[in-house]
Amino acid sequence: MKTAIDTNVVVRFLVRDDERQASIARTIFTQDRVVLVASVILEVEWVLRAGFGYDAGMLDTAFSTLLGLPNVEIVGEGELILALDGLRNGMDFADAFHLAHSSEADEFVTFRRDFARRTSKTPDAVPVRLL
Repeated sequence: MKTAIDTNVVVRFLVRDDERQASIARTIFTQDRVVLVASVILEVEWVLRAGFGYDAGMLDTAFSTLLGLPNVEIVGEGELILALDGLRNGMDFADAFHLAHSSEADEFVTFRRDFARRTSKTPDAVPVRLL
């Protein structure tokens, strides 16, 4: 059985701040074939960073944990890996995630100078042009 899960289930699994819900989440992660969609991944990052104070290293560890689970299917896994590479190279996760999901484009345009500058460290990403 494939089970797509919501952000709060992923967060309970990773953070374990509510033992009852964490136990239920662990059961789902171990018994079902879990499907994580891109919008949930992006929201998990936001909740972990804004709600639980995760820094880039902690986010990297959390997402690497999910990538390493044998029964977890991440829709757009390659894009998540590319976004984590951007995070490791100093990019904001959401920016790296947007860029990673733009691989079908010839370029990514932005008004943000800091975003354009940071993308130079992720050579596998689509080129970014500052407007």
